[in-house]
Amino acid sequence: MVISTDELTKAMGNVYGDIFDWRSSLEPEIKSFVYEFEGRRGQEDLAALQRTSDALSNMKVSLSQCLSLIDLHYDIVKDSVKQSKVVASLQISTEQACEVLTSKVFSLDTQSLQREREEHRVKQGNLEADAKQQIIVRESENRSSIEADFAQKMAELTAKYRD
Repeated sequence: MVISTDELTKAMGNVYGDIFDWRSSLEPEIKSFVYEFEGRRGQEDLAALQRTSDALSNMKVSLSQCLSLIDLHYDIVKDSVKQSKVVASLQISTEQACEVLTSKVFSLDTQSLQREREEHRVKQGNLEADAKQQIIVRESENRSSIEADFAQKMAELTAKYRD
């Protein structure tokens, strides 16, 4: 199969444009996700924000690396498409770069997000258990106080009517 330089250049430009547009459309979602965490207060939310920030930083590096790789291939194709072997290897490399880019963005560390949700559920359960335990302790203290007051009143009444 023979592909002209113009066709290949146009195809590479379309791939680059689509990926750039896609990344640009993803940035507002990322920002709103980060702002959602910034609006909260508390140690666990700060830790979650840090993990989210780290994941986003890693993703940005991967995106920029993939886009740089595509830029490089695009420039090479534009400047020197003379041998079909070079074209075939560039085409494979570009497909691999797009594959890496797609997998990095779509797997925005779903395991990490699931782990955070599970940690939150466990912490929520622990908080509920602690609250129930505190209620039981308070009820027990109140009951003991009431029983002590009752015993004291009974003793006073008994002493009063004995006399």
